Amino acid sequence: MSAGTGQRISTARTGALAEAAGRRFLEQQGLRLIECNYRCRWGEIDLVMRDAGTLVMVEVRYRASAALVEPGLSVDGRKRHRVLQAARCYLQEHPREAECSLRFDVLSLSGPLEAPRCRWFRGAFDADDAGG
Repeated sequence: MSAGTGQRISTARTGALAEAAGRRFLEQQGLRLIECNYRCRWGEIDLVMRDAGTLVMVEVRYRASAALVEPGLSVDGRKRHRVLQAARCYLQEHPREAECSLRFDVLSLSGPLEAPRCRWFRGAFDADDAGG
């Protein structure tokens, strides 16, 4: 993968760039960032955002090419379970946020990180279909 310079970049750097691009995209859609990369012992949430009165937990997925598999489709039951566990921890740590409605979105990015193609799956999953 590259950041447009032809040089290879680390997976962590690619992830950070993809999350930043995803954040910009969602902010352009009217969402407001609350927290990036929330972590607890059970999992991680890439972006915690607010969409009007809704708290939105966003999983960001990136692939340089979506030709083989749409990046958003790589959020399997195990990953959904980990995001849900992390969301529970987040809500325990931020009880005022627990008063809001909650939504789990997946943002799928592909192509160059400077201007990726974004597919936004609002309400991609919930507690009932998380698997585990």
